[in-house]
Amino acid sequence: MHASLVHALIRRLVSPTVKVRRLGYFVTLCKLLQEQHPAKAHLAVVLLRRAGELERPLAEYCSTLHVSRRQGSRIVGAIATKEAARRYIGTAVEMGVMLPLGIECQNTKTGHLLAAVPSTKNLFSLSMPQRLILLEALLRGDYLYLKTLVELILDKEDTNDYRQFRQRILSHIDSVVKESKNPDEIRQLRNTRKSLLSWKRPDRYYREDIRAPRLEWLLDLGLLTKWNQQVDYLALRSGADRFFSTADFDEQWFDEEFAGLFQSCFEDELPGPSHWDDLPRTRQDFSLRKYLEKAMPLFRPARGVDKISISQFLTYTICMLLTEKGVIASRKQLESALADFTRSSSKYRDVRMTSGVDIGYIVRERPSTSP
Repeated sequence: MHASLVHALIRRLVSPTVKVRRLGYFVTLCKLLQEQHPAKAHLAVVLLRRAGELERPLAEYCSTLHVSRRQGSRIVGAIATKEAARRYIGTAVEMGVMLPLGIECQNTKTGHLLAAVPSTKNLFSLSMPQRLILLEALLRGDYLYLKTLVELILDKEDTNDYRQFRQRILSHIDSVVKESKNPDEIRQLRNTRKSLLSWKRPDRYYREDIRAPRLEWLLDLGLLTKWNQQVDYLALRSGADRFFSTADFDEQWFDEEFAGLFQSCFEDELPGPSHWDDLPRTRQDFSLRKYLEKAMPLFRPARGVDKISISQFLTYTICMLLTEKGVIASRKQLESALADFTRSSSKYRDVRMTSGVDIGYIVRERPSTSP
């Protein structure tokens, strides 16, 4: 039993409520942290103020969604109160895009990436790199709940019925408990099962805190293509289910399968496909040089300090190769190519580390000056 699959069954995002619906606010939040560095105590106010500036883009975006809403405003997910801003902040922490640190909040490597990749004119209409980053973050943080909703849609079951949703999750957990031989895993899974059965006002809790936000996220990601609330009709993009059908949900799956699945799911919106190993060495080196030049000012810790994380560079390059060029590359492939590139380069060198925090960093050498 893969430990990461057990972790996926145990973990879910608990902050989201009916108020946390628009993924574009996570992009906004990461950009705010990058630009302003507000204190943790003031972050909700700063986010609320920025949300006020984004009222028109949000209204324009919501008008483009393929949703026939049952009632009320077509503008959904707006941050209109400080409490709503706090809920988005809490969810961002759980998703792993930001991190409270003392009196401040900082972007994680994923948050830096989300803030740095290209955006569309309207932040709520996610760019392809932003979709890739946010989809991975949501799969890592909320796999089982998203998977169960997708299964209900595919099987044409009633997604409004909390009992069907809960029973499917219980079945997933029970099947893993039967296979597991790890007492700690079994204990955690049983605790998860117990918490599922202890929902207060389960019908309302499920509809407002679980179903509603996740369906809106799937809309923002482009995985849910139509939603008629009046007749409870939901349609998924072809290939969307493949993100939730693996039996081996682990780091190897993310490294070797995720980018290819993303390309095939969004092939009508992406160039390609081609594969990194099929590119000639000259083109590989050109790509690495290009993205190193772009990544250095985006991810270096301070101006004048030309050093960036190898791990962050690899993630950025995988994302940009796929969404700009349609090139599918794995972390292992790029790490090997980067080592070859830096060995033959007079401008860049990589320094490997043995700590679990990162695999190392890339340094851009400064030209030597004559005395």
